[in-house]
Amino acid sequence: MNAAELAQIAVILSSLISIPFVAKYINVENDYKSAISLINNDTKDFSGFYEVKREIGENGIIYTYKTHNGVYTVKISSDGVYSELTRIGRKVSVKSNFSHEIWILQSPGVYLRKIRSFDGIETIFKTPEGIMKIKITPSGNHTEFSGFILESEMKPKLEKSEEILRSEVYNLKNFTEDILGIRKVEITYLKCSGGNESEYVEITNKRMIPMNLEGWKLYDTKGNTNVFVLNFTLSPGESVKLFRNRTGIIWSNDDKAVLENLNGRVISERECDE
Repeated sequence: MNAAELAQIAVILSSLISIPFVAKYINVENDYKSAISLINNDTKDFSGFYEVKREIGENGIIYTYKTHNGVYTVKISSDGVYSELTRIGRKVSVKSNFSHEIWILQSPGVYLRKIRSFDGIETIFKTPEGIMKIKITPSGNHTEFSGFILESEMKPKLEKSEEILRSEVYNLKNFTEDILGIRKVEITYLKCSGGNESEYVEITNKRMIPMNLEGWKLYDTKGNTNVFVLNFTLSPGESVKLFRNRTGIIWSNDDKAVLENLNGRVISERECDE
């Protein structure tokens, strides 16, 4: 697979999710650079947030994120998406395609693999004390166990490892969604009633990086359309409420709020919540 074919895969993925693919903003090859500079062309405030590296090879596009909490690796190819999180003493990986998803946790003395498919869920858990295999299908459940301890003693160890795996997979999927452009800045609430001091629109940054919204536009779609130009940055997970007395936008009961980026692309829309 050559670079042109991989770029085509990226475009296809981008069109499927209808959001800009992060790779199009990255102009470096096999070199680390701050992620905020790659996406916003602005490193003055958040250059140390984390670093990202892009590599294009015959088998896919690989992104490597170096953060304070570990190293995240995401590989995108025609076979699907493979993502991996490496921390001190622990590694978690997720492989997804159209038919199944595989979760793996590896830490000292522990190996846990969960396979989710249309046929059910298969779990393999290995420790120095024994091996447990569990298969859950529509037709029934089946468990196999062999080891030096009782099965009842093995189950709490499995439950603890599953809890760790779920938590780490959640973190890993957040970063994967961020790379694919699924996570975004979004209008999360629109209050169209109550007058000048009560009506507001709430905007939330659901990305894993700070987002500079200077020059972005917020506007309504009913009546005398007004445009409010944003001039602030939102940290990861941060929300801001923009009241009518600040934006000058009068929200009708059947109105819609629209958020547009610097390129004129509509990033988010929302109808009145109340």
